[in-house]
Amino acid sequence: SESLIEQQVNVMISNVRQQLRREGKSLEEAGINLETLSEELRPEAIEQIKRTWIFDAIAEKENIQVTDEELDRQVRLIAEQQSKDPQKYAILLRENKQIENIRESMRDEKIYASILPRVSEKRSLIVTG
Repeated sequence: SESLIEQQVNVMISNVRQQLRREGKSLEEAGINLETLSEELRPEAIEQIKRTWIFDAIAEKENIQVTDEELDRQVRLIAEQQSKDPQKYAILLRENKQIENIRESMRDEKIYASILPRVSEKRSLIVTG
């Protein structure tokens, strides 16, 4: 079975492939070697995994979550910004397993919002103290 790091690297590689597909290029045409790409992406993959774990822990401790209503509202908003039908867009997101990415990034925003005031509070104490 793949390690968590390998899984993350593979997700990142498939993102690179998708981006190239949109540009109408192959890996070869873009001058990308899969072996070296995997190695180059490894450190970033490890960072992303650590970040995910940290954020999961904070979300659990602070009981920070995104409700289905909040998620639906956000999806509608994105659909409207892109002039897409909200219903069809939501279905597409679910089919492509992208809906959870949106929920996760919304949750991360909430985490930042809860952490940042405390961080700047501490910083002002350090600066003035």
